[in-house]
Amino acid sequence: MKHRKKWMVLAAVVLAAGVFACLYWRHTQTPEYEAQQLVAELRESFVGTNPGLLEQWLTKLGLMEPKRPRGPLEIQEDIVVFGEAAVPSLIKALKDKNIDVRDFAAATLGQIGPSAKEAVPTLIEVLKDDNSDVRGDAAWALSMIGPSAEAAIPALIKALKDENVDVRIYSAWALGEIGPAAKEAVPSLIEALKDEDSDVRRSSAIALRRISPAVAVKEAVPVLIKDLKDENKNVRFWATVVLVDIATATAVEKTVPILIRGLKDKFWFTRQEAAEALGKIGPAAKEAV
Repeated sequence: MKHRKKWMVLAAVVLAAGVFACLYWRHTQTPEYEAQQLVAELRESFVGTNPGLLEQWLTKLGLMEPKRPRGPLEIQEDIVVFGEAAVPSLIKALKDKNIDVRDFAAATLGQIGPSAKEAVPTLIEVLKDDNSDVRGDAAWALSMIGPSAEAAIPALIKALKDENVDVRIYSAWALGEIGPAAKEAVPSLIEALKDEDSDVRRSSAIALRRISPAVAVKEAVPVLIKDLKDENKNVRFWATVVLVDIATATAVEKTVPILIRGLKDKFWFTRQEAAEALGKIGPAAKEAV
């Protein structure tokens, strides 16, 4: 009896394995399985690009069922893969009646970066958009395009006074990314160091440093000294960083006492930068010893 039970169990296992093998073989003959294999093979040859694009193409061809709705960020990643080739379509989308479409287009152009320089004239117009989110993403896109966005300097200077905080932050950031060519923005950036928002003050200080802090020594130093006492540690830090770059004989008298106090700041980065600034000033800062 025992031997008979063993044989029955063994036969059941063999039968189950046979059924499974048969079902698996039938599965491998379906278009869906072939599509999955194709995706796996294509992924290996598409290293460095966006594999999600492959599933999208195969779905459109009817070879693959969509797994789930694709989110905006995933779609954005797909578009960015095309780089400069996608820019003309995104420029058209910047003029769309739908706010979300305009916002998405501006943000995607920012992701593409310097290759999207063709969009600069349209992004300048978008800085006047009725929607603050769209204006903010347009300013951010210009910052990502960088030096090639030089034509946007006058519009970005105006945007430093935008009612929306994010627009002011990204406009200052964009001017900094454009670099020395944006020197005409220095007076406006110095004024922005007094902005009620700490992030705007921080972005303006960074922008001054990237454009050419030496140009702004006389005008910027009094405001930067005030920012060294700011409640926000990031504002204090960046004010100190900029003073490191512009510490000269004309600034020593006013900056040394403040920098000495900076050596006792709660934020270690500020203490570090204060020490570096004093060292850069040199013998004229001997009272810091």
